[in-house]
Amino acid sequence: MTPRISDGNHLSVRTAMAKTLSAALTVVRSFSLLAVFCGAVLAGPSVAGVHALPELAIHASPQVSELKQAATLEEILNWNGAKTRVYQLQSNDRVVVIDFKDLEAQANALNRIAALIEKKNTPKDRILSQRDIWLAAGGNARDYNHYYLGHNYEAVHLAKFFNLARQAQVSLRLEERQVLDWLVKAEILTREGQKILPHPLGAVMISIAQARDSQNDRFLTSSQRRDTLYHESRHAEFSANPYFKQYVIDFWQRLPASRKNAIRKVLSSLGYDPSNEELMANEFQAYLGTGTVASMLDIYIGKTGSSLEEIKGAFFQGVDATALTIVRLNGKQKKGWAQASPKRALRVARARSVSVISSEIRIFSP
Repeated sequence: MTPRISDGNHLSVRTAMAKTLSAALTVVRSFSLLAVFCGAVLAGPSVAGVHALPELAIHASPQVSELKQAATLEEILNWNGAKTRVYQLQSNDRVVVIDFKDLEAQANALNRIAALIEKKNTPKDRILSQRDIWLAAGGNARDYNHYYLGHNYEAVHLAKFFNLARQAQVSLRLEERQVLDWLVKAEILTREGQKILPHPLGAVMISIAQARDSQNDRFLTSSQRRDTLYHESRHAEFSANPYFKQYVIDFWQRLPASRKNAIRKVLSSLGYDPSNEELMANEFQAYLGTGTVASMLDIYIGKTGSSLEEIKGAFFQGVDATALTIVRLNGKQKKGWAQASPKRALRVARARSVSVISSEIRIFSP
């Protein structure tokens, strides 16, 4: 647009022409950038570097706020707002909780990590392009946003994703880079040169999204938000508490093959990779008592001559006699536990007295 020339501002014709030419060049550069971007979308994955323009701008980036102070699960559950919030769990600062402003923002940030780490029928040695993750999730906005209602990843898996992106020169979305920045600030991940290193003591990130009780595919309902936070917090216990993790894996391994296969079928139908034994054990324990999935598990387990209630009873009876120890209790060092061997801890501890997260999880228990 040509700038207006008036007697009041005394712009010379030469100055006006220069400004007009500058504006025209800006428009040309903008169209050139758009052409390059469109060409990149049509050509496929970009190899220009991790911070290159994203291959497919599915949606705008989310509004975000900085890392918040420590919070309890109940405080996180009850917060309602229009921005993404990031917390460290008050009872264990090695648990980061990202509360996304909606499912769309969560999907943009974490769907490709889900495909790399957990989803079946997706490659585990490379990161999908933006176009491929869109198609893998169903090729429509609802399925893309609902790829997972909540996420959980251990620090080692998060480091794998970001290191693969760097090595293969995969272009990251803005939202994915934001997740990396948050995790580094929280010291769940650290940068060492170009490498991303995981926290050495079993840190974990979990995520949920905001709720709106309306017919909107971009939000959870209030009940879904509660169930999702309960489910993901059980994953946090598994990942951040080595004693509980060992108990879950041992319990899973002791189950008869017929019952494990029944559980595996249900979890596979939900999109989890059935060949990943640790994932199967972790999802099994997190879905105990979780609404519709628990009902599905009961149906399949019932065909083996057992029931979900029987397995659930045995599981929690074992938990009550098992250490869920991690050296922190309400922010204080538990003397002696740091040096205790897992076997000794399993013999002498009780879940309700030494669990880091379980006391909070009970507020969500059905």
